[in-house]
Amino acid sequence: MPPRKQGRNRRGQFRPGVSGNPGGRPAGRVSIAATLRALAAEEAPRTSEAPEGETWADRIARMILARAAEGDLRAAALALDRIDGRGGEPPAEEVVTIEEVAPRYPIALPGEG
Repeated sequence: MPPRKQGRNRRGQFRPGVSGNPGGRPAGRVSIAATLRALAAEEAPRTSEAPEGETWADRIARMILARAAEGDLRAAALALDRIDGRGGEPPAEEVVTIEEVAPRYPIALPGEG
């Protein structure tokens, strides 16, 4: 039997209170997602077609929609996923109706002869 790893129980699971990644991200360090959110909220440099006060997030959204309008299906899917969320209600022609069907062979329940 191989020796048990430190901090784990007999089944190989970490014991309560024992970290599986003790050298992980230090406490207080800002995540990449938080940094991106903060930067996206900042005002983007002024260009001839950009309105005054436009943020990076505004500019990116405008670029995605412009590409979608030009026929870029990936940009259209990205935009629609963000607007309506993934997997919404399927189109009417894709709706499937499920009907209850009697089993081919009757199933005997426990206690029934």
